[in-house]
Amino acid sequence: MTVAAWRITRAEFAGSAFTGEGAARFPGRWNAAGMPVVYLSGNLSLAVLEILVHIESVEALERFVCIPVEFAAAEVTRVDAARLPGGWRAFPASESTRRLGADWHRGGSSVVLGVPSAVIPEERNYLVNPGHPHFARIRPGVARPLPFDSRLLKHLPG
Repeated sequence: MTVAAWRITRAEFAGSAFTGEGAARFPGRWNAAGMPVVYLSGNLSLAVLEILVHIESVEALERFVCIPVEFAAAEVTRVDAARLPGGWRAFPASESTRRLGADWHRGGSSVVLGVPSAVIPEERNYLVNPGHPHFARIRPGVARPLPFDSRLLKHLPG
C-alpha cells in the first residue's frame, strides 16, 4: 500500500525541501534542535492548516509551493494519540513529544514516523528522516504554486 502525503514550503526552499535542515534549525513538535527531519501531512488541506496556524501576515503566504510525496506504508512507524502523554497538543510543544521523535530518529526503526496532527488529531502528519538508509524510497513529486483562498486569510494583517 502506498501513502500519499504533502510538503508545503516557501518557493525559495523547494530545492532543499527534503534535507531536514529547516527543522534542525527550528525545532518542531516532534524534533529537537539539530535533528533533521522533513514534516509532511497526510493530505493537502491538513498541510495548509499546519501552515496557517503559524502565519502572521498575508504576504508570507504568497511564496509557498506544495509538493506531493509518496512512500510505502511499510516504511512508517505509527504513533497513536492514545499512546501520547497528556498535553501533547500544547503550544509551545512539550519536551515529551520531542523526546518521542528523537528516540525514533536515533533508533532508526523506520524512515517515516506517522503522528497525529496537533491541529486535527484524527489526521496524520509524517516525519521523514533524510539520514535513514531507506530515504531513497521516499518519492517527492514536482513542486507547484499553492494559491490560498483569500477567505482563509481575511483574519490576518496585511
